[in-house]
Amino acid sequence: MSLPDQPVYQACYRSTPIADPKTVILDIVRLSEVNNHKLGVSGMLYFSPVAYFQMIEGSEKNVLKLMDSIRLDARHAVIWESYQPVARRSFRTELPMGYIDDADLRSGAIDNGFHPKRDDYSKAQANIACQFLVTSGQQKYPSMSYTY
Repeated sequence: MSLPDQPVYQACYRSTPIADPKTVILDIVRLSEVNNHKLGVSGMLYFSPVAYFQMIEGSEKNVLKLMDSIRLDARHAVIWESYQPVARRSFRTELPMGYIDDADLRSGAIDNGFHPKRDDYSKAQANIACQFLVTSGQQKYPSMSYTY
């Protein structure tokens, strides 16, 4: 598992639900908690009726392994992915998967670049959107977040 001050790898992706999110979101979060914990991966999932947007972080090997299985999940279709090394974790491994919806988004996120329903992100826009997802998750789960 990565410690908070060790370099980690981060993946963000946007997908479109195939199954109704209201009927599968708890299963997705529960399964993510089990699988992510085993891999030492943490993350944050935004969901709405028309979009998923997720950030996961951990070792490069485990993040890429997890993304391989995410792409195969028949409950959604991945639209775009973005990857980058980051200096530190945003979330503790004790929070293998947090989740937020529109009510949890940090104030101003939509106005400042977090448009989780967009399909045409550049890498820079994806990184900005990923950071808004992290910030919103840190507000919801302050005791599970690293703040620097």
